[in-house]
Amino acid sequence: MRPEKIIGRFLGIDPGLNFTGWGIIDYINADKFTYIASGIIKTVPKMEYSQRLNHIFNQLLKIIENYNPMHAAIEDTYVNVNNKSSIMLAQAKAASIIAISQNNIPLVEYAAKKVKKTISGTGNADKSQIIKMISYWLPNISVKFSDEADALAIALCHASHYKHSEKI
Repeated sequence: MRPEKIIGRFLGIDPGLNFTGWGIIDYINADKFTYIASGIIKTVPKMEYSQRLNHIFNQLLKIIENYNPMHAAIEDTYVNVNNKSSIMLAQAKAASIIAISQNNIPLVEYAAKKVKKTISGTGNADKSQIIKMISYWLPNISVKFSDEADALAIALCHASHYKHSEKI
């Protein structure tokens, strides 16, 4: 039996101004994935807007420093009915992208439907189905927040697509 070897460490990010989810997994050579860490970055609505973005940026820098991911993926932003919400989401995403960029980590964006399809087999999976499938892919973990689950799904999606591209 050959020893397990880490092929890559993947950071997934589900951006948001109130809650930015993050999740880190390792892709192992035996076609399996290992949970490393996950959580949310919470901002306080009473904070000045620029401070909220700065908080997201600084917390991601700390996460990157602590876990040293080799690859990163982020959910592609979609346009809400409320334009102001879309802009705020895009700016939270930008704070995340800059933190990743400062660390020279390759970044890929995935549409929510692509993440859902990769994780569950259907692009219309709901939150409970995604959480159930994350538990299947990463046994013995429990996630507390839906944004955290989404971030882990994004990391798994990217690692899965990376895995397949490496075999070509």
